[in-house]
Amino acid sequence: MNLTVAVIIFLFNIDKILSIKLNKKITKTNFKEPHAKFKQQTNTLIINGVISPQRLFYARVRYARFPGFCGATILEGRFVITAAHCVFYLHPNDIYLEVGDFSLLHPSIETYRITAIYVAPGFNSSNQPINDLAILKTSLAILRAGSMYLPLCNSEVPEDNYPEVLVGTCGLGSTSTGRYTINPAVKLREMFFTLTSFDTSGGMNYAACREDNYCTVPVFEGGNICAMDYGGPFFKLHCDTLEPECLLGVASYSLSKHDNLMENCNDGSFFVKIAKFEEWIDRVLLNHY
Repeated sequence: MNLTVAVIIFLFNIDKILSIKLNKKITKTNFKEPHAKFKQQTNTLIINGVISPQRLFYARVRYARFPGFCGATILEGRFVITAAHCVFYLHPNDIYLEVGDFSLLHPSIETYRITAIYVAPGFNSSNQPINDLAILKTSLAILRAGSMYLPLCNSEVPEDNYPEVLVGTCGLGSTSTGRYTINPAVKLREMFFTLTSFDTSGGMNYAACREDNYCTVPVFEGGNICAMDYGGPFFKLHCDTLEPECLLGVASYSLSKHDNLMENCNDGSFFVKIAKFEEWIDRVLLNHY
């Protein structure tokens, strides 16, 4: 089955997928409505995404000397994982971690100092970073980390299974595609994708997706990660539900179409693969605990 047919079949059955309840608050109805209202109400949504339920594994990396932030995911007691391009040029004292229930409008936030930054081998910073992973170590153990963390997926998704797997990301990044307008979300929100073997920038140009990345096709048309979503979790969903099963990757970058210089984040979302760095992650956690 070719990719185009598979995606069409997936989208044809999306009502069935989205009709499954996440919890008492999230149903088929309120997944559909945010997308329909996007043009009238962008201040509380991911770019063409939906309001997120509670995702306690999500954390936020803040900068001490300038505004802005990146997402992160709790790994275990004193460690979180994020995008290397968010932190590689900084000293640990230049950043700190915020943990809380960001699905709330006014969450209670716990703050942690960062004592070490570990950047993945082979990282290369550019507008399309390579091997874009970093692990941060906190000064103290994160309270309740044992019940909040998201386990790592123990393998990559086989390419033959891409059309059958639903994946998601969540974040607090910009809800506007305007090149000169950054509007962070007021509450956590998320987007769902299917995986593809091709780099989808430039309108599905059929170049192969880079080996260190997952390339994606958004479930909701126009859905993308954007500024300050980077570093956030990219998760595989449990079969037949919309609940995260394991951490598949980290939000790395999005691209912008060349034919519209006034907009960003409208030409594909790319996520670095966790499984490619499993041995490195294990070494960091073991040697630096």
